[in-house]
Amino acid sequence: MDLTRHPGAALRPFVPHRLAVGVACLLVLPHKPVLAILLATSQLPVALLLRRLALVSVPGRWRGWWLLLPYDLWLACRAEIGLLLGLAGRPTHDAGIAAADMAVFGVHWHARTGEVLAGAMTAEVMQAVYLSYYLLILVPPLLLAWRGRHEDCVRYTRFLLATYLACFLINIVLPVLGPRALGAATAGTAAGTGGAMAGLAELLRRLGDIEGTAFPSSHCAGSLAAALAAGEFLPRPGRVILVSWAGLIVLSTLHTGNHYALDAAAGLLLAGGVRFVLTRSHAVRRPQTEEVLS
Repeated sequence: MDLTRHPGAALRPFVPHRLAVGVACLLVLPHKPVLAILLATSQLPVALLLRRLALVSVPGRWRGWWLLLPYDLWLACRAEIGLLLGLAGRPTHDAGIAAADMAVFGVHWHARTGEVLAGAMTAEVMQAVYLSYYLLILVPPLLLAWRGRHEDCVRYTRFLLATYLACFLINIVLPVLGPRALGAATAGTAAGTGGAMAGLAELLRRLGDIEGTAFPSSHCAGSLAAALAAGEFLPRPGRVILVSWAGLIVLSTLHTGNHYALDAAAGLLLAGGVRFVLTRSHAVRRPQTEEVLS
């Protein structure tokens, strides 16, 4: 497929995601069987529609706008998690994740990191790094689209969104608040350092945070996915900078108390796994295509 003429190809990860969400509805809503069946069966026509849109050949003047469509659907899928978790009314699994975190690492690094890297200024810097995640994931596709590199933008978007959609499925069946949100819920107050960056982070959470999406960390998964995907279009020094940036964001998720180390590790493993699967599938399909053409 010519990705330059078919920018909707970035929608492909949504097709299996819709089918998987249908199964997830049956799993998390057993106490509401009619609703669960309705939600599950409704995913099939949506998946078929998205598959058709992924194959549409788009005129040149509209391709830039089509490149934004997957990100709109990404936001919708993220909001869907909150809806499904609200309907399910299930308890979160923080106790189990915290126990597993201690068993794997021998220490709660979300608490230890703040002790090692102490100080108000350090806290502000870590909050700023945490927020820079949005620049890391959104600037590359905007630059690629603006420069007319539509095929590269589609490839970047497809990998990034496949990673996020895999995170979202786990969030639906295994909701986890994370240490910061759990502490805020227990104490009835929002945690924070009181600095400007902490205040901005808290504002963004109030505007669009979905409780129960801590495991795996989409911050960590998305950061690594963005660094690997964008790194394809850069020389080695640029790739090193992006991966280092992603590493600092991972550290910031622990320092700010938003995630357990296990959340972060799971996010990184998930991004690496999605990357391997997509790269492998592309490598398998490409020789077959060349053989047919020859």
